Amino acid sequence: MREIKFRAWHKKYKRMYKVMSLNMDEREGVWAHVWGRDPINNSDFLFAIQPKDIVVMQYTGIKDKSGEEIYEGDILDASYMSPLSGERIQKIYKVFHKNATFYVEMIDTHANMDRSLQFVNKDAEIIGNIYDNPELSELWKLVE
Repeated sequence: MREIKFRAWHKKYKRMYKVMSLNMDEREGVWAHVWGRDPINNSDFLFAIQPKDIVVMQYTGIKDKSGEEIYEGDILDASYMSPLSGERIQKIYKVFHKNATFYVEMIDTHANMDRSLQFVNKDAEIIGNIYDNPELSELWKLVE
């Protein structure tokens, strides 16, 4: 059984936090209690973030080749050397959740398609995420 974990991106402070607990409020949505450095008080402690200020992302239960946990919103590099040509084949993926399954959006010069995260090269490596590294979104613009 996979471990259920979350992280949260704080929209205002542009910072990723480890989620310790989530609370549902019928009127306001999901409140996240996170552990991290509070940018206002500049100290580490547990604090709550309002639903309007966060994007919550779930852990996929899969780790990259370095043992780092892969979450929704992560960008993976699963490039490899072609055994036929000896050339490096670039494969960049964005992780997302849809219909109770984790998928990756494959971005390369040959195809744009979604596939299950389970079928991504086991040597994939997290190279960033869509929030901390918005410059990686430029990769998608190269594929037009």
